[in-house]
Amino acid sequence: MLILGVQILLGFEFSGVFRNGFMALPVHARYLGGVALLLMIVTVALLIAPETYHHYVEYNADTGRFHQLISRMAGCSLLPFALSLGVALFIIGEAIGGPLVGTTAGCFSVLGWAAGTRCHTCAAVKQVTRSGR
Repeated sequence: MLILGVQILLGFEFSGVFRNGFMALPVHARYLGGVALLLMIVTVALLIAPETYHHYVEYNADTGRFHQLISRMAGCSLLPFALSLGVALFIIGEAIGGPLVGTTAGCFSVLGWAAGTRCHTCAAVKQVTRSGR
């Protein structure tokens, strides 16, 4: 499910270059669009990598090591995803309301990632504490 959403957003990132308003954006916004696209490609690569590992290393076996890999890769993919989304929101916000609106919109994405990471870490610590490990 994660990969489907990321692939859709990647398609939007690619199609943005061909829109009429792209050339009307300031130069820095166009370069930031490229950075956002690159970060989204990294996210897709991190989400697709476990499938190859599953096929070639685990020989399609469903092991605990494979589940750990999936969890780690999905967790690692959240940072470039949040940064890409933040950069895209900055570009949109700046075009609509100026640099302050763009910065605020971009920061909300990164702050959302940080809050989600903190909540996930706290939940994992509570689970380990309860199990007595």
